[in-house]
Amino acid sequence: AECYAKRYPKVIPKYCQDGDPAKCDLEELKKHNERHKKNVWGCVSEMGDTATGSADENVTVEDQTAENIWNGLSTEQQKELASDSLCYIRNYPPDMLFQVSSMNPPCLGSDPKLCNPVRLYQYHLSDGMRLDFEWGCIAGVDVVNEADLTAMLKYPHNEVLDAECYAGRFADVFEKYCSKRGRLGCDIEGIITYYLDVGKSAGLAGQYLEDSESQDERRDVWGCALFDQNKEEKEAECYAKRYPKVIP
Repeated sequence: AECYAKRYPKVIPKYCQDGDPAKCDLEELKKHNERHKKNVWGCVSEMGDTATGSADENVTVEDQTAENIWNGLSTEQQKELASDSLCYIRNYPPDMLFQVSSMNPPCLGSDPKLCNPVRLYQYHLSDGMRLDFEWGCIAGVDVVNEADLTAMLKYPHNEVLDAECYAGRFADVFEKYCSKRGRLGCDIEGIITYYLDVGKSAGLAGQYLEDSESQDERRDVWGCALFDQNKEEKEAECYAKRYPKVIP
């Protein structure tokens, strides 16, 4: 039950005491799982199966990533989470999201368009609740702009694409976070951490040193936006880098 709650964090406020996934109502979670047939019950073992694990078994690191959590949600769940996230950052802009937990921040900058809905919700559970922040939209009061909702729904996928493009620009970053993972692709959370901890600092130093590097060589420039390619070409490039055997 704890692993199920961690995999689908939207259930935690409703079914878990004090927002703690270790204190969930077992029967209610089972009913939730029955209503959402595509959801996976229990813990994911190191062997990759989906058998129910013991109460103290942890979900694998891969399963806890924002990318995998998002992909595990139904279309309706994604839409609900994206809508609630938009209301959340409207009430608490990125500059207000003071974080003490060790996970990656919910937003990659002060622009609300750089916020990941999964990490926003994880932030709320770990830090926002301590600050008495309120999650989500108020029915009949908050109105979500359709264009903003569409952008928020696309963001998790685009973030993965941007992270892979970013890693592909620097051999050392690609070697560390992509080349050794095989069919698992790149470590997206690791690339984001690198960008925030190292890339941005390198860019700041370059400004003071009047660094003349081109845009594609600057580590403080995130993602794919600087490339003059369409989306399909970018995705094809990322695919080739993930599976280098196709390149020759």
